[in-house]
Amino acid sequence: MPGGGRVTYITSASQNAAMAVLSGRPGLQAGHVFQLWTMHTNDGRTVAEADQTFTAQPDRSVWLTGNITNAAAIAITIEPDGGSKTPTTTPFAIQQL
Repeated sequence: MPGGGRVTYITSASQNAAMAVLSGRPGLQAGHVFQLWTMHTNDGRTVAEADQTFTAQPDRSVWLTGNITNAAAIAITIEPDGGSKTPTTTPFAIQQL
């Protein structure tokens, strides 16, 4: 992750479930949150679907709520408070599914 930290994804296509396990995260600037995304392929282009937002804490596990079964990847961005409908920063910690 930017500035350090680590992300581990645990996924189950058969359960349509995924969790992001974060450790050693750096602090966020005021007015920002982390946001999870499920990435889908639509007509040959990648479309990011907004998922959970969360604040910086030393260690944290967060369940994704989107459709994992049809996702091509999952990722995280840093977004303004409240999250965004589309990523405003480059996704990091991308995991192909």
